[in-house]
Formats: sequence, C-alpha cells, structure tokens
Amino acid sequence: MLGYTDLVSVPIRENGEKFFVVQRALPGVICRYEKQDMIPILGERMLLRRGVIERLRKSQATLAKMIPGARFRIVYAYRHPVVQERYFQRAMRIIRLHAPQLSPLALRKRAHLLVAVPEVAGHPTGGAVDLTITVSGRDLDMGT
Repeated sequence: MLGYTDLVSVPIRENGEKFFVVQRALPGVICRYEKQDMIPILGERMLLRRGVIERLRKSQATLAKMIPGARFRIVYAYRHPVVQERYFQRAMRIIRLHAPQLSPLALRKRAHLLVAVPEVAGHPTGGAVDLTITVSGRDLDMGT
C-alpha cells in the first residue's frame, strides 16, 4: 500500500473521464452501501469513472469464469470530499487518543493507513471502489 508521503508528491489533475451510475453500467454487479452517508447526496446510486467501470466489467467476467455464480458486491464507490474529510478526521482523533506523542506529520501518516488523506484519496475522484465477492448470496471472507 502506498503511504501518504508516496502519494502527496504525485501531481493531481482531472483526467476527463465521465462518471457513470454503476447500477446502469454494470447490471450484473450488486451495489449496496454498507454506510449510509452517501444516500442523502446520491440516493442509492453509486458513481465511478469510465475506466474503473471498464476494469470492473472485465474483472467480473473473469471472476464468473473462475467461480461460477460469483458476483462483485460494491459497498462504496465515489465518496463526496466532505464525507472523506469526516472519515479522515475521525481516524486522526482516534489515533491521537492512543498516541498523543505523535507529530502532526506522523499522525497524518498513521491515519492514512486507515483512511486516505482527503487530498490524495481515490474515492472523491470516482477512481476507487470498495467491493467484496458474493457467491450464492454469501460474501467470501476477504480477510478484513
């Protein structure tokens, strides 16, 4: 996993890819928010960039060949920057409680291991997706 200092130096630019509603673009993928914080913003819709949609389409086809009946279940896609900031600040508060001696930079680095720093996070760009694999209605153990 890339750390905060690895990502903070990467130049950020708009890539021009359009957002798509995942439920329309990938009808074979289950879309169900585990956290309800985006529902007031987008309803049940999930958004991702075209390139992510295409990679998911190919991956879903490969998965179906490897494990008949297996499907992706997306639990998070685009995340509004305000929501990302809220998650990150919560992680910082928790870590600060357990390690008050950390410098501000060390605190950001450690919090980034739990929730991406908003300036470098993939979810607010529509370029990140959280998913699991479901077979016969049951999620596979992904180890987290």
